[in-house]
Amino acid sequence: MPDGYRGWELVGPSQETGTLDELRAVVGNPASIAAYRSNTLPFPDGAILVKLAFKRVQSGEYPQAFVPGPATTVQVMVKDSRRYASTGGWGFGRFINGVPVDEAQHRTCFACHQAHVQSHDSSLRVTRRSEPKYRLYRIAALADSVTTTTDPQISHT
Repeated sequence: MPDGYRGWELVGPSQETGTLDELRAVVGNPASIAAYRSNTLPFPDGAILVKLAFKRVQSGEYPQAFVPGPATTVQVMVKDSRRYASTGGWGFGRFINGVPVDEAQHRTCFACHQAHVQSHDSSLRVTRRSEPKYRLYRIAALADSVTTTTDPQISHT
């Protein structure tokens, strides 16, 4: 897991429907945030993106809202054009309860990214809007609504 990722800026939230039924938050290190802000593609070597995934649960305080529930996975993308040349320059990692999944699961990441976000260097697309160009938030803003897990690697409160 990248050091200090919990303090990185939020690139954007997302929701995965269907059987996963998750709320997700993608955070980025300074190199990836600079690339997003300047609309630089491909991302520079050294860019790192981390996706934090949580079960989507209905809020007990506000029934119309859904909030992050228990953590499910932490997924990491590291840009290194030489080391990961065969996967578009990106290395992929997936962790459940702080433990990396098996290599077979890691190999499925690139095919999915290439199929769905190839035009954006296999990363989360952020929609450009008027001022500010991108709305980036601190991951700390999510901390109040995140349920802890028993594993300190992916616990957020």
